[in-house]
Amino acid sequence: MVELQRRLESPKYMQAVLVSQTLLEDYPVVVINGETSYADIIATIRKMKIGYSVPDIAQLASKYLRERGIRVWR
Repeated sequence: MVELQRRLESPKYMQAVLVSQTLLEDYPVVVINGETSYADIIATIRKMKIGYSVPDIAQLASKYLRERGIRVWR
C-alpha cells in the first residue's frame, strides 16, 4: 500500500500511466492479443512529446502494462 502511494505521488509514474492508457485506448492496433513491443511504447512517448526522459517513462510504462497482464516484448 505504501509503495502504491509513493508511485502515485511520482510525476514520472503518472506520465507512464498516461502513456499506458493512451496505448490501450487510442492505439488498439499496437496492443494485439495482450502483447506490445517496447519500440511501440517508445514511439507513443515520442508522439506525445513528454518532457521527461523517454527511456525512463518507457521503462515505467512497460512495468505498468506488465502488471496489468500485457506482455511487452523487447
